[in-house]
Amino acid sequence: MNEAGLVISTMNLGYATQNPLPDERPPLESGFWVQYQLDNCSTVEEVIASDSLVRIAHTVDHYLVCDRKGTCAAIEFIGGEMVCHTGETMPVQALTNHTYHESVRAWQESTLFPITNTSLLRFSIAANRVKGFKPDSSESVIDYAFDTLEQVSGEEMGRGTTFWSIVFDTENSLVYFRTKKNPQIRYINVTMLDFSCKTPAKMLNINEDLSGDITNELGAYSYTANRVHMTRFLEEWGINISPGSIRAICRHFDEFFCVKRNEYAEQDSERSEPSPSAEDTSDDTTMNLELAFLLVILATSCVGYFIYRTRNLGH
Repeated sequence: MNEAGLVISTMNLGYATQNPLPDERPPLESGFWVQYQLDNCSTVEEVIASDSLVRIAHTVDHYLVCDRKGTCAAIEFIGGEMVCHTGETMPVQALTNHTYHESVRAWQESTLFPITNTSLLRFSIAANRVKGFKPDSSESVIDYAFDTLEQVSGEEMGRGTTFWSIVFDTENSLVYFRTKKNPQIRYINVTMLDFSCKTPAKMLNINEDLSGDITNELGAYSYTANRVHMTRFLEEWGINISPGSIRAICRHFDEFFCVKRNEYAEQDSERSEPSPSAEDTSDDTTMNLELAFLLVILATSCVGYFIYRTRNLGH
């Protein structure tokens, strides 16, 4: 969520996604496409309109986008084109891992044809919860949202582990979350964050033993901490990437102009690293392939940290 209350969530849709063909629009990988939208847009309408300015590339996802006004859209890339469901074409604000059209059809026909597919079942449960919520109820809307996420979690569906859950309060600019390692609900007040270029980016280990308002627990971004985290993530998931490639992808965080333009009183000593060793540069082709692969898993590797930064990808 950005300071304007715009929220973008991403879910895999590999079986149906077809990326736009190269054209005159500059391409953005999925994660950078999301970052671009958060840096430049305030409303769902602006996100949809941006398709004339930038082209998404190498995505396997679709996106649930909502803004402070309560407008939402399911954005997919099918047949090489952006496909949007919003307003009257979005009867319920939910999304899982099937196309929105297929999901709504299965949900609407569920009384006639029982749902057996896990993704479609999760959509149906979430859709019924969304439609069943009563704003005048004494139940907290935040608790209701987390209960909904619990009902469609990997554990409840018998499909593995849910490592974290997030609830966005777009009206009050609050981001609530909990993780498997720390199930306590905590939140960040986005209005208390400084998005100007006068302050450094900040980060936080989302599994820290904290609760409640943790906005002030965010610490200054560190190249070293980010690299250590990424290295541990790759080791934990058995992904074999060369140290040179890990350094290269982590240095990428420092290359956004808003961060690079600041002169910090304290610089991380590893920002100015010695020249790569012969081992790191022995096979440039391999490194390039690894970097492309790392771009794909970058969003996953950031599961362990919140990193918020300022205007990174301007027009």
